[in-house]
Amino acid sequence: MVGLRRSARLAPRILARGEIVRAALVPVQAGPLDGDHDRVRLHVGPGATLELVPITATLALPGRSRLDMEIVVERGGRLILDEPPLIVAEGADVVRRVAITLAADAVVAMRDVVVLGRSGEGPGRLDSVTRATLAGAPLLHDALRIEPAADDAYVALPPGHRVVGTACLLGAPGEPALAGPGALRRASGPDLPAVQTALQPFSIGTPTRLPHSVHEPS
Repeated sequence: MVGLRRSARLAPRILARGEIVRAALVPVQAGPLDGDHDRVRLHVGPGATLELVPITATLALPGRSRLDMEIVVERGGRLILDEPPLIVAEGADVVRRVAITLAADAVVAMRDVVVLGRSGEGPGRLDSVTRATLAGAPLLHDALRIEPAADDAYVALPPGHRVVGTACLLGAPGEPALAGPGALRRASGPDLPAVQTALQPFSIGTPTRLPHSVHEPS
């Protein structure tokens, strides 16, 4: 890791150095708010391992906002990305785009959780797309659009389900669900513990095993 640069809303922090570098993105402002556009760029060098751990949930407030993440992992690099829960408040309209570029022998293990609405309110809207390439070849194109009032939403949630979780392993042997080596699991449930339990069997091995200690704020 050569350097860290903060944005208007997020500040990177190194938590531990060693064979595995552990870091976090610490919110320094509320949001995203209406009109915000957050951009995060992660670059893992050759043979390096970075674990990005969650600190607190992200609350997307009413209005339209956009979240972009660009990830580059060079040859032999490893990234463990455990994103904090994204709470999409009622009236929020969130567009999220994740672009992942893996060199040969690179691995990304990633998990994200979306909570639709704060306690006692209705859900917001989410339009999320993740694209990944491995050694220049397409590996994953995953689209998740949740809008309970729309007929064309990509995901129809069962009654009472307000949490959606996705875990994926890219670049390492997994299940024959992607265009190359890797696997993807998705689960929904009424709360975070239910979704975490559903994703628990998704074991992705050391050193790319995702932790299971994400908690929903009150």
